[in-house]
Amino acid sequence: MRTKKTKRRWNDPEIFYVARRRAGLDVAQAAQMLNVTAKTLRNWENGSSSIPYAAFRLMRLFGGHSLVHKAWEGWSLNKGVLYSPVGRAFEPYQLTYLSNYLWMVRITAIVTDQNGLS
Repeated sequence: MRTKKTKRRWNDPEIFYVARRRAGLDVAQAAQMLNVTAKTLRNWENGSSSIPYAAFRLMRLFGGHSLVHKAWEGWSLNKGVLYSPVGRAFEPYQLTYLSNYLWMVRITAIVTDQNGLS
């Protein structure tokens, strides 16, 4: 029994190139980030090789385009900074502290409940 071939998605080399430039990456940096050779990246950008979808999405993400899941609608990532739908910027260190604060609030709520202090 033959299986039905799925249609391959075409990833536009020009969009990939623009996303790489928006991310502030040169060919060597982008190739290192994607774990490919610089020659492979140039082949993707000039259209002589097809761009894997994962590499295409990752480059668009780093280029400041929207995040991929509907829960993240309106959020974007640009040059390592996460932007909320209202334009608030979050640096990585801020998100680390935010997760620590949320953890402390959860622990405090658990201890308060256990000791009947609420």
